[in-house]
Amino acid sequence: MCSSDLPEFRPNVPAAQAKTKYTLIDFNDWLTFYDFYTPGGNLDVYKFLYEGNWELIVTVNSLALFKKGEKPKLGVVSLVEQGSEKSLRPIPGISQLRFAGFSADEEKRLGYPVVNLSVDLECRSKTNDDLLLIARFINRIDPSWGFQQFFFAPYRIYPTSCWRTGDIIRQKCNLLIPKDIPGGEYDLILSLIRKRPNLHLSPEAKKLFYNYYDTVMAMKYLPGRWGISPDMLLEQIVIARIPKAVIIEE
Repeated sequence: MCSSDLPEFRPNVPAAQAKTKYTLIDFNDWLTFYDFYTPGGNLDVYKFLYEGNWELIVTVNSLALFKKGEKPKLGVVSLVEQGSEKSLRPIPGISQLRFAGFSADEEKRLGYPVVNLSVDLECRSKTNDDLLLIARFINRIDPSWGFQQFFFAPYRIYPTSCWRTGDIIRQKCNLLIPKDIPGGEYDLILSLIRKRPNLHLSPEAKKLFYNYYDTVMAMKYLPGRWGISPDMLLEQIVIARIPKAVIIEE
């Protein structure tokens, strides 16, 4: 639906924009976002949602339900208004960004418990990397219990390579709480995932890896195709460790 680069899909996109009142998107489906894996392909995703005046109704994990509205309200990624008081913290290894805060609350979506999580990052200078945010909640008493989620929707709509210097970007996600998870206090670990620099690849593979494939493609598609584990292709940079970030009810 969001792909317009393939000839057989191109005629269907305007029709969907004109006739469809609701759209359910899995932002973790690489087939839906085929164009995203081409240079500039993320702009087609943003254009589809923004020009279609889609308003977010509800989102859980990587799924988001939108309805047609009078103006776009994408909900999962936004600019923080200038003048907001922020305590900025540098991120080791990523000088272009700074951690600018978070909020986490247990709520309900569609009758299920979720953690409504917002993460703010400041863009200090232009980056060419598409950095994927991941949040992990870990039980303070028994660290073997936990859950995590990648912020696929903000990543697809407005990737870090498009951020403007000086802006603070808010990324949001409702993380579904597993039904068998014990209640109590949970610590939060926030990390950014990116492609490892200077990998020893063949000239052709190196060109594809650094100039064509994005971070999610390297994580989900290339390991099986190239026979290289994701840990060898990608690295995780911890940007914040927040103790007692949320209390989950029993």
